[in-house]
Order: sequence, then C-alpha cells, then structure tokens
Amino acid sequence: MKIRLLIPTVLALIAFIGCQQSAKKASWSGQMQNMSKDIQRLIPYIYDKPAFEAPENKTRITTALNDLAHQSHKIPEEMGKKFLGDDPIVGFSLSHLKSDLSRAAYAFSVGQTDYSRSVLKSSIGHCFRCHSLTTMGSEARWDASEFNHLELTAEEKLDLLVAARKYKEAFQFGEEKLSQPELIQKNPLVFENLLRKYLALSLRLNEKPQAALKDLDRVLAHKELPVYMAKQVKAWRDSLSGWDKNKSKGDFIDQAQKRITQAKRLQEYAYDHAGDVDYIWATDILHEGLRKPRRAKDEAKAYFLLGLSYEVLDDLGSYGLHEAYFEACVKKDPHTQLARRCFDRLEASLVQGFSGSSGLSLPSDEKQRLKTLKELL
Repeated sequence: MKIRLLIPTVLALIAFIGCQQSAKKASWSGQMQNMSKDIQRLIPYIYDKPAFEAPENKTRITTALNDLAHQSHKIPEEMGKKFLGDDPIVGFSLSHLKSDLSRAAYAFSVGQTDYSRSVLKSSIGHCFRCHSLTTMGSEARWDASEFNHLELTAEEKLDLLVAARKYKEAFQFGEEKLSQPELIQKNPLVFENLLRKYLALSLRLNEKPQAALKDLDRVLAHKELPVYMAKQVKAWRDSLSGWDKNKSKGDFIDQAQKRITQAKRLQEYAYDHAGDVDYIWATDILHEGLRKPRRAKDEAKAYFLLGLSYEVLDDLGSYGLHEAYFEACVKKDPHTQLARRCFDRLEASLVQGFSGSSGLSLPSDEKQRLKTLKELL
C-alpha cells in the first residue's frame, strides 16, 4: 500500500521539478527577448548621432535605456550556466553588461550623450561574447533589415547580428563583405578585423572547417591583399587543415595546451595574428570542456589556458576577459603554483592597463582585488 502511494508521489515530484526547470528556461528566454525589444527600440538612435542627441527623442531614449538597464539586472547568471557550464564568461559578460547599461543611462540623463552612446555601442559586445560561443538560445524577434538605412560599420553590423542570434544572416553578411576587394583597398585594417572576427565565429559555430577554408582561399585570391596579411591567412589555412583530425582526441586540457603551444610558435611578434586559429581552437576546446563537471584542478588549468588565449585575442571583442579567467583560476585552486602563475599574469595585465605617461594609477578597487587574491595564495 505504501509503495502504491509512493509511486505517484515520486512521479508528481519529478513532474514538478521538470516544470520548475522549464519555467526557469522560459524565464531566461523571456528576459532575453525583453532585452532584445529594448535594444530594437534603441538601435535607430545608437547608430545615428544626430538622432541620439535630438531633444525630441530624449523621452523615448530615456525610457528604452532605463527599461534595458532594468531588464539586465533581472537576468539570472545561474541560468546562463545551463548553456555554457561553469564558465566565468557568463558572470563576466553579465556583470559588465549591467554596469555599462547603468552608466549609459546615467550619462544620458545628465547630458553626456557622446559618452552614453559610446558605452551603449560597446555593450553590444557583451551579448556578442556569449552568443559567439553557442547557438543555443532564441533568436531576437525583429528583422535586421529594418536597420539597413543606418550607417553601421561592417564590424558593428556583424556584432549586432550575432548579438541578436541571427547567425545565418551574420555568416551571409560576412562572406559578402570579405568577397569585396574594394574593402581591402580602402581600409585593409577594417578588412583584417572583420576577417578575424568572422573566422572566430565560423570556427566556433560551424561543425566543420570546410566553409572557413573556402573563405580563406577566396581572401588569398585578392590581388590587393597586403603581404603581411597573406602570411597570416596562409598560417590560418595550414592550421585549419588538421582541425577535424585532432578535435576530439585525448583530454581537453592536453588538446588545448597543444594548440596554444602551436599558436606561440607561429606568432613571431606581438601583433602577429598568425596563431589566431590555434588560439581560437584552444578556446573552443576549453569552453566545451567546461560544460561538463570537472575536478577543481582541471577547471583551474582550463581557466589559466583561456586567460593565455584571450590575452592574445583581446581585440576580437573579449576586452579584459583574460583577467577574469586568471582571477577565477586563483579562486578555484588556491595555494598552488598554478594559482601563483595566474595571479602574476593578472597583476601584470592590470599594471600594464593602468600605466601611462604619468606612471601607474591603479584604482583602489583593483588594488583591493589584488590584495584579496594574494591572501588566497
């Protein structure tokens, strides 16, 4: 009799838990859709300076900005981990998104429109950062073509499409732009930045590298391609030729370490991007590995390797992400030689970032951050 009563009780409990999990996922998706609506309302102003500064638009912009900042604070970090695992990129992106949106709203309210608009543009990168790692999640419910009249740079449009999870459109746009030789002629640096970001997307979000290989072949066919860029593209193509063969063999830490070692070998000077594919490949392996339960020691090593990789790939939109990984490394496995190495890399990065012609001006909160971490060692 007791067993008969127990079975439906257990089934009811399982159903309840399932409903709770579904509700949480729906909540995450719902919050994201609410944010995408606010972004949709703001885009015509973010990418149009006169419209952003026009007095008649102040009320609409203020309302949308405040709504967006409010929605960002309702996003649960734990639900983000359902998609990306125990990965500091979730907390890093969300905390910076919340901070940036609050600063943008305040700056706009006190008349600092240039600063507010600049921060808003950069905040799109926080969405891009997570959305460029996995296609899991719902697409924004608006048509990107309604913003075709705006004067977006190629990189801004690519960022916006990925932030909205419109991946098909993002890849089509990237391929179209990279096939235009006039972009190389007019601004080779813009072309290079777009190519590197598009390549990162293609390698992370496509299962096979064949599409990226074809794109690189098309780029090499451009007669106007600078010699230094041709060298980098050839190095990327060579690295890609072995992607399928080695991607799933061995421990994920060992795989990533091999790729980073190869990347360092290819990188001849500080701003040489010849090792990009191997660094991106390493981050792909590590992010995938962090989606599964791991020992603290392995997680700390993964954070360290991600820090090394993103330190080089910083200008691809990660902007300071390597410091978050070095910090997570110290916290995950303190009292170890690895934690000391992570701390040293973090300290060096902060000192370099806050040094200028007048010397070192490390903010008090960063000093406290280093002090707290040093005590863990």
